[in-house]
Amino acid sequence: MRKLPAAVGGLIVVAALAHSVAFASSPLSGRFESQIGLDIPAGGFTLQTASNVTFAEFELTYDLGDVTLFSFTSYDATGMALFEVGGWGIVGSLDFDSRLTFSPVLGGVGSTLDLSQSWINPSHLYDFGRIYFVDQVEVTSLTLEDNVNTRWRVRVSKDASSGSWMWISDETTGNGSVPVAFPVGKYIRYVEIVGISGYVSDSAISTRVSSEAFVTRVEMETFGISLEAEFAYATGGSQLEFSLGSVDRDSFFDEATLRIGLDPVTCLFCFETVDIELRPSFACLEESSLDIAFDFDDGFSEFAFDSGGIPTGLSWLSIDLSIDFSLTAKDVHISPSLELEDYACVTPYVSIDFGTETWQLDGLTLYGLRFRGELNGVTVEDLTYLDDIHHTKEDYWEMIRISVDGDACCGGGFDFETTTHFRKNHTTLFDWAETSLEVEYDLGSNVTVGGYVEIVSTGLSDLIASLEVVW
Repeated sequence: MRKLPAAVGGLIVVAALAHSVAFASSPLSGRFESQIGLDIPAGGFTLQTASNVTFAEFELTYDLGDVTLFSFTSYDATGMALFEVGGWGIVGSLDFDSRLTFSPVLGGVGSTLDLSQSWINPSHLYDFGRIYFVDQVEVTSLTLEDNVNTRWRVRVSKDASSGSWMWISDETTGNGSVPVAFPVGKYIRYVEIVGISGYVSDSAISTRVSSEAFVTRVEMETFGISLEAEFAYATGGSQLEFSLGSVDRDSFFDEATLRIGLDPVTCLFCFETVDIELRPSFACLEESSLDIAFDFDDGFSEFAFDSGGIPTGLSWLSIDLSIDFSLTAKDVHISPSLELEDYACVTPYVSIDFGTETWQLDGLTLYGLRFRGELNGVTVEDLTYLDDIHHTKEDYWEMIRISVDGDACCGGGFDFETTTHFRKNHTTLFDWAETSLEVEYDLGSNVTVGGYVEIVSTGLSDLIASLEVVW
């Protein structure tokens, strides 16, 4: 097992502390972060080998005017997990981002991340622990609320922020097509199986990761048009992608994308798909989109119209409409949507009950409540779910969290957070299931130390210590 020597880590920390002032005005900056996690079962300590728990990372960036060059190296319990070099910035009228990635331990043909979940939730979210260039995601098993009628879809993201998600599958009804694989060809960290019309109770995915990937993207804006090209070369396959988009978000035309696969054995330049996205807006349909897709093998692929927030005359109720045309079918989905405002510091979570007749609404169900209040840097939050579908974590139904954000000495900060979860019909007092404590303390503006402890009903479970140095 290859690990970053402790002496090397110590030298990095000392050097960063000694030269933090000198680097303050330098174009060279960097970051070193190390974290180690321990499982504490009965009888001893065991090193946690997950790459997002036990790791050491070293990053350097160098600014050359409008261009930034970087290198990033990451170690985990298996050795060097990731090495990446690249740059981003503006050259003339071109905005570019280019990076070369190696995953020497995980990657290559047949190398996969195999993960599973087995608790009921509206969706199953998978976190790889770090960003990889992913060739494809395969859903290997899936159990739904209704294995015949529940609709579901798969999406991916690099950082899980609200605007970063990308759908990689069409909407699917039932689990009859599983196992099923979806191509990705992107840098991602998160995969989510989303239940559109019901919940997911059990799932498993197998994710194929490239051992080598080179991706470069250039973008230019001129005359109100955005031109973008992306080239991706990876172990599992390569592709070119050209996009033509409108800078004006209110225009009828949104974006057109051409994808070309690169395969020197079959066709060299293999034209794959063309997607055209429009933004029609008329009458009360203000949040609408029209997607037209063509496949170079089969011709016309899909025609989809979506419109959200259609008013009903009731301020708290709107309708989302989706119409999908394919070569062999037409699917129409109408989904009522509640638009409830927070009342003071309380947020109610309400769902609509559908009757057995078409378009029949039987009533509303209050399935959860969230309380959140803040006073003098202390935030108290309580989240309680009243049904058996939504959970705060795994199969826990209630969560209480207390966060403290304060000032430390030497210009640093102090953050403390404790989170307690409860499980229904548990054997402990008040159905208590788990409590975690997390603390971060800034030693000045360059060094941060942290710790995490997790306690469950059987005793101490996780113990994590972290150190981050920036300059």
